[in-house]
Amino acid sequence: MAAVTRGHSDGQISTHDRLVSGWICLGPTDVDVLVPLRKRCPVCGEAKLLDDFHRNRSKPDGRATECRDCKCAADQRWREANRETDRESSRRWREANPDKARDTAREGSRRWREANTDEARASKLRRRTRIRAAVFDHYGWICRCCGSPDQPTIDHVYGDGKEHRAVVGGSGSAMYRWLIRNGFPNGFQTLCVSCNTSKRNGASCRLDHLQRSA
Repeated sequence: MAAVTRGHSDGQISTHDRLVSGWICLGPTDVDVLVPLRKRCPVCGEAKLLDDFHRNRSKPDGRATECRDCKCAADQRWREANRETDRESSRRWREANPDKARDTAREGSRRWREANTDEARASKLRRRTRIRAAVFDHYGWICRCCGSPDQPTIDHVYGDGKEHRAVVGGSGSAMYRWLIRNGFPNGFQTLCVSCNTSKRNGASCRLDHLQRSA
């Protein structure tokens, strides 16, 4: 809370008593009474706290004329009526401010995930499923070694998986995204978990599939 400025003993309130946080101090000098300072939005007609208005240094009270809700609603209506102009303006801003654009997007995404936990979890699962499907639709869903359709994984044909995973940031979704971004390059194949584990960094799977099937 902002520091409290004491009121005058005669009960009068000076401009100095108005605090940025939207509170003013009333009462005698030995008693501090805090009350919210409100202003009326000319759009919705509601009397709201100053914190419900965007900051605007050009205004006498340091706040915008219309409340945040009305301003956001007006901005949304303008964007819907001027979609192409809004997209082009946003694109130019992102190109001119890549770091700010990235930070703004991340912060917006974080706030949405915190407010929509279940939907965020479901959306993440759908995204992972879609990415994984794209990879195995290209490299195949059947193990290239034993022909099993169970538990397919992506294998590095030349045995350099450990080094490559360190570069792309791990296996699973990180690897799938890298494969998609790079156009599904050669040097990768589908192996089931058993064959991939047996092969490890070697040239081929060491399991005896004839004996296993007997």
